[in-house]
Amino acid sequence: MANAANEARFIYGETEAYKVYSETMGNLSVDEKKKHFSDIEEIYKQIACCIHQDPSSDEVQRLIEEWKENLMQFMTCDAELLACIAHTYKFDARFKSYFNQYGHEDLADFLYSSIMLNINRESSQ
Repeated sequence: MANAANEARFIYGETEAYKVYSETMGNLSVDEKKKHFSDIEEIYKQIACCIHQDPSSDEVQRLIEEWKENLMQFMTCDAELLACIAHTYKFDARFKSYFNQYGHEDLADFLYSSIMLNINRESSQ
């Protein structure tokens, strides 16, 4: 996760949301940080196992909700920020490379589709 964390800092480092995230993470113990990154990685692994499902499936959307809840423990994530993160996952080659480790070269695209569907679902409610 260190590579993805470095990429996030490079891309979002100047944003207010990233500053809040960085400050919050800075207040955590080493063990708490490991747990956070482990939890996120576990969610990515579970999503990778669902890659052959439709991104709108209940299981995939439940996992996207878990992913969002994990992020929101450390920063406020509005629809605009979530869309920006999804866009980065899909279009930034470094993030795509990071997601390839989960065994699916299409995982970044799948995450993008799943997150955008989630955002659209939330905004239509």
